[in-house]
Amino acid sequence: MRWIIRRFKGLGLKAVLVGYETFKEEELRAYEKKSDIEDNLKASWFMKEIDLDVWASFMLHRDGNKEDFRGLRRYLRALKPEISAFSPLIPFPNLPLYEEYRDRLLVEREAYESWSFGQVTIRPSKMSLRRYYYEMLKTNLYVNLFQNNTAYMVRKFGFATVFRLCKGSIHLLKRYMKRMMQ
Repeated sequence: MRWIIRRFKGLGLKAVLVGYETFKEEELRAYEKKSDIEDNLKASWFMKEIDLDVWASFMLHRDGNKEDFRGLRRYLRALKPEISAFSPLIPFPNLPLYEEYRDRLLVEREAYESWSFGQVTIRPSKMSLRRYYYEMLKTNLYVNLFQNNTAYMVRKFGFATVFRLCKGSIHLLKRYMKRMMQ
């Protein structure tokens, strides 16, 4: 597999968006990812070795607790991706998870505007919804202020794009604060 990545790198590949999804073995198995935490770390380190940028994507588990959010931040420090993004797990209608979590859904099936990647749609089981949004906000701030490489982003995408991302982050901050106050 490494030779394929090297070949793509030779053809001009600059970055890879990796859907890590989680930092927990049992969740990787449940998502049928066919990899484990060690595989993910090795893949990240390999891509860095050959000078490929790693963009990490995670789903925030609906049954996470405070320690899980801490664990995600620790895992991000080990992965060292150039950019990280995450959103709550969304059980979209007509997919298997929708039926599994139907009794814990926070939005109506027909409320289409609410089925967005930044909104919690499943009632958390191990903390209040307010606390869950707080932990999401804290993790988002940690990633955007300390983990994501701002100089890298300006160099790769330009100041205007980073400025738009900052505006989006401020919008997200306001949205999460509003949800925490409800």
